Amino acid sequence: MKPLMKLVQTGALLSLIEGCSNDSFVTQVKLEPQYPTSQDDLDCVVYEKRDIGGNVGFTVQESFETYDFHWLVNNTYLFHEEGHGWNRLEYENFTSGDEVLCSAWTSESSSDDAYEVGSAWVYIP
Repeated sequence: MKPLMKLVQTGALLSLIEGCSNDSFVTQVKLEPQYPTSQDDLDCVVYEKRDIGGNVGFTVQESFETYDFHWLVNNTYLFHEEGHGWNRLEYENFTSGDEVLCSAWTSESSSDDAYEVGSAWVYIP
């Protein structure tokens, strides 16, 4: 039992357990393009960083997940829409000098309570 206790104390067991996971992921929300102008539509995209069998990378989460995307311009609520991994705000909704925020939530239509997956904001020069 002493070797196991030593592993736990050094944290090595934690990395061994983590390495066995075939489906660990982190979610990020980004606005694209990263440096928009007042003539660019904005896409709010949910990315998932997956580690499956040692292959790590970010992918757009489009499969089965539905998200509610909430849009705000200068802290004024515009609207929300459902989408599978992404949603678009057309450039007619903002102008130069505006701050645009997108917040992605799990769908209100899901069986679980809705919670925020993440948010992102950008300044329109």
